[in-house]
Amino acid sequence: MRIAHDVRLCSRCSDNIYDDVLVDLTTSILAQYYSVNKHVPKRMIIYREGVSEGSFDNVVCLEIDSIRKGYNQFATEVLGSNHYCSCTAGCNLCCPLITFVACMLNTNIKIVPENPEVDGVRGNGVFNVPSGSCIDDVIIDSPPENVYGEIDKDRMRLNNPNKVTCFSEPGSDGFDFILVAHGSGLGTSKPVHYRVLLNENAVLKANENCTPLTRDILEILTNQMSYQYSTASKAIRMVPVVYYGSRLAMMTNKYLHYLESHDELGKLEVEMSRLLGIEEQNGDDNRSQRRRIGGRRENQDDARFIYTRSGVSI
Repeated sequence: MRIAHDVRLCSRCSDNIYDDVLVDLTTSILAQYYSVNKHVPKRMIIYREGVSEGSFDNVVCLEIDSIRKGYNQFATEVLGSNHYCSCTAGCNLCCPLITFVACMLNTNIKIVPENPEVDGVRGNGVFNVPSGSCIDDVIIDSPPENVYGEIDKDRMRLNNPNKVTCFSEPGSDGFDFILVAHGSGLGTSKPVHYRVLLNENAVLKANENCTPLTRDILEILTNQMSYQYSTASKAIRMVPVVYYGSRLAMMTNKYLHYLESHDELGKLEVEMSRLLGIEEQNGDDNRSQRRRIGGRRENQDDARFIYTRSGVSI
């Protein structure tokens, strides 16, 4: 399992997070994918963590459009190809088909076996369900109406550069599911609610040999990916790509805090240079102020060296 990653910095209240950040991230990840595989992907599965139910509409309207803009920019600038599509920023006819899954971690759902003495796994006095337990009916909400996205069959026949077609029998039983991929030795296992906000791969065919991405296939794929985390020998709670993204964001945040804490050293160096320039200009022999600041700087030479190297690394 090969992981390509990238990181961008933005403020939480930034207005251009969708137009700039996601477009740049998509272009960078596609460039890394293309450098290894020598072709662009036909289908994409995106696992998104940290989104609430109240922001589902923004995710579908803004984030998915930004991802398509990033692909369109990559195809135009890097590949130099022209899709000959009537869209202006990418659509499901000229961009990879997208399956967008929101990973809901903070849920109040608890899953227990019906016969704990037979089917349960004992952990710290509590009976847990076995690893890989999945629920996709009874307590699962029906999928939203736009789970298939916009499909313009008239434009598909007239202007379809990637030759995207429809499956004859797309799935209609919903796509959301609850999965307990990990096995809990202690405590109580906490399931993850996977909400499928968009699943174009269940209706549209990227090529003649592909199969529809039904809920069963998506469940098996998500569960098997849970075993691919490099630092764990067993299944983890969620898909590894989300954990890798969280680790990268945490490392970047710690680097920023470190650089901010040592930013005072940069200010001292600027002040030192300013005083030296004044002394050379005026011929001032009184260097007491320079010695005082210089002494503070000499005591932190090692920290200044680390700060400089970290700045280059970032």
